[in-house]
Amino acid sequence: MKKYFLTVFILGVMSILFSQTTGKIKGVVTDEAGKPLSGANVIVIGTTWGAEADSNGYYYIIGVKKGKYKLKCENSEILLEKMSFLNLTVLKKQI
Repeated sequence: MKKYFLTVFILGVMSILFSQTTGKIKGVVTDEAGKPLSGANVIVIGTTWGAEADSNGYYYIIGVKKGKYKLKCENSEILLEKMSFLNLTVLKKQI
């Protein structure tokens, strides 16, 4: 019983610690006409973080630490020459 409680307690503390130091990046990938690009890969340069856009072009990258990042977008069907991103800031979530 003590072993089980300790494991659950440690996992609970770890999840609280990680939830306070990470956030998410979310957005939508569209072409110049505003049509969503489903299946586009959005990658945080210099990390292993990334996500694939859903059928509506939306992507979510979770577990991102606070900081400034550059994003890269790839799509096998369309040549992505011009991209623009808003400034992104990952903030701690208030509990």
